[in-house]
Amino acid sequence: MLNKRYQSLYQSIFWTVMGITFAILTYLLSKIGFKESISKTILFFSSCILVHYSVIKQKKYEIPVSFAVLGILLFLIGDFFYDLAQSYLHIPLWDFMCFYLFGNVGISGLNFYDPHAFMQVFNNLNLHSIVGDGLTHEVVNVGFWYPPPSMFLFLPLGIFSLKTGYIIWQTVIILFLLLDILLIIKWFPYNLNSAYNKKTTGFLLAILILLFPSITGSILISQTPSIFLFFLILILKYSDNWKSGIYLVLLIIIKPLAIFFLLYFLFYKNWKVLISCLITGCLIIGVSSLCFGFNSFIIFLKSPPTNRIPFEIFYESTEQSLFAVLLRLQHRFYGSINFQNIKILTYILSVPFILISFYSSKLLSKKNPLLAFMIFIILALLLYPNTLVSYIIILIPIMIYLLNQNPFKNNFVNWIILFFLYTVGHYSFFLLNIVLWLGFIIWSLPYKYNLIERQWIRHAAGSIIEK
Repeated sequence: MLNKRYQSLYQSIFWTVMGITFAILTYLLSKIGFKESISKTILFFSSCILVHYSVIKQKKYEIPVSFAVLGILLFLIGDFFYDLAQSYLHIPLWDFMCFYLFGNVGISGLNFYDPHAFMQVFNNLNLHSIVGDGLTHEVVNVGFWYPPPSMFLFLPLGIFSLKTGYIIWQTVIILFLLLDILLIIKWFPYNLNSAYNKKTTGFLLAILILLFPSITGSILISQTPSIFLFFLILILKYSDNWKSGIYLVLLIIIKPLAIFFLLYFLFYKNWKVLISCLITGCLIIGVSSLCFGFNSFIIFLKSPPTNRIPFEIFYESTEQSLFAVLLRLQHRFYGSINFQNIKILTYILSVPFILISFYSSKLLSKKNPLLAFMIFIILALLLYPNTLVSYIIILIPIMIYLLNQNPFKNNFVNWIILFFLYTVGHYSFFLLNIVLWLGFIIWSLPYKYNLIERQWIRHAAGSIIEK
């Protein structure tokens, strides 16, 4: 009996080490010239194939596969925390320096929509030696980018020195990211059929999250998507609860793209959420008026800082909105940029995007209310002008939830589709949003219109499995 126990222990250790070794070997591919996304997709697909193979072949492979997948997960956890620890070593110019400047201008009591006030604080902090002309051009000469209540997010940074403020800020956004992962695992568990080991599928779910494109990207540049994702997960969990109105207001304060979510609640006349949102919004406007003066709202509306933001910002490759993509396409084909023409074209194209999303959401609500809301998340990322590539983590609960819905009634096919989406995500965040948006539209159609596609995909999957 004792020998069998030791034999089982040694076997567990062996397969765990094998999993770690395999993960290290795939990681080394990125060190010899391959893109990091290639090694991640190999790990992703290998993990799914291992789990699937252990079930469709023989049950005796279940334990070795379980510990091999655990080994891959342990490596990914180590790599994940290594990336997070590395983020403390250097203070990034973008975006923490912007946030630090926002906080210092806010706490100074000056008009934070006045570029002269920004220049005054910028000079007092003596940031010239640390930052280049880019910050002056895109932040100092613009003023605070967001509505007055958003200043509360950055205000505490004005209390601390640059280094101390950065350490506190990084710790906060990292803790939110960890909370996001824990909540996704808890509230969006990977439900497979009874033939699958629950522990193994739990490992697999964690792997899917840690291999998600640019999972730590927003942390490395000190952005706030991890905080945004936290409150978005709460809305997904309590979408029909009045508390979602509070969460929605907080999301708008963090990132104005959440205004698009209002369309969902207005469309479905969810008065509980809308009234809660209105009351919370009025309270926050009242507190903001007491702290910053009601005049700050008037200045923001009369002379919005968005009018002063250099259009080159939207042209950057990190911008992933419809507006930014149209700007880059115009420059590629015509060699120049007409900002106003692209803005008008974006407004025109936004109308069918919104109308189609409403229609598809209505159809999806008959199948699954949560899917009816999720299409508005994708719509917001597509149409919000300042969508950045680091916002991609906002899609994690959508991807996991889609997998749980088992859309093709075949786990292997679902993994193939998810593998395709991950690959697209590594290549282009904008393209991933387009593919997901189209996928939701197709899924919303009545079953008879999807029957041919479903049968073709199942036939193709069956051919692959047989081979």
